[in-house]
This record gives sequence, structure tokens and C-alpha cells, in this order.
Amino acid sequence: MNPANNRTPGALALGVCQKGEAIAEKILKYLYNNVKRMPTCYSGYDFICDNIKIDVKTSSLHFKKTYVNKFRTMNTCKNNNTDIFLCIGYDNRKDLNIKHIWLFPKELGNYRQSINIHDSEKYLQKFKRYEITEKVKYIIKKE
Repeated sequence: MNPANNRTPGALALGVCQKGEAIAEKILKYLYNNVKRMPTCYSGYDFICDNIKIDVKTSSLHFKKTYVNKFRTMNTCKNNNTDIFLCIGYDNRKDLNIKHIWLFPKELGNYRQSINIHDSEKYLQKFKRYEITEKVKYIIKKE
């Protein structure tokens, strides 16, 4: 399995994935002692931190007519080779301002195609315990 093959060409062309991994590396160096970045398109995860495999996922807001709220989709691609998903939510694909950062345990993404997070206060509250945006805000403020 190679999760990198499931990224949309647009995301790669825009550098969204690379920017997300660069930001993730700064965040992970703040949270963990030993951070090792894996080669680009490495199968299963992007970093090993203190022997924990971490896969970075990014998404900007999407809109579908069938949904009331905009949402972010973190494509986990049923990845069972990782321990944690570090998910970065941007405002849009043009500006790439970080709005949310979550650390999800493998159980939330290993057996799902994606983690969908609607942009409503009620829905965001469901994921509040995984959100680390405030904890790392001084790091992302520099971006």
C-alpha cells in the first residue's frame, strides 16, 4: 500500500502535501524527542517519533450541495501501518491558512477510507479532545 498514490494530483501540484509535512515536522519536534522524517512517498507513514509511526494528512474545506456545512476530508486510505494520524485542516486551497490540527489515534483511521470533519461548532466539538491547535499555535503562527 502506498498512501501517496491516493493524493490528488492537484494537492501535489499545489505543494499542499509538502507544506503539510514541513509544518508537521516542526510540530512533531515540539511534541516528541526523536523525530525521523521518512522519504517522500514512503509507504504507510511520514514520520517515526519515539518509535511511533505518524502519517500526516491535510485537507482544505470542501463543499457538496448535499451537505449543509463545508467539511474537511482526511484520506486515511484504510492505512493500518501507522499509529497516529496528524491531520492539518486548512481554510482553503489558495491561502492554506491552518485552522485546525488534530492527533487522531490509529483506531479512527486504520479501517476507514477517510476521516470527515464538518465545519460546524457542534461537529468540531466531537473531535475537540484530539485537537492540538492551541497547544502548538506559536509554531503554526510562523507559517
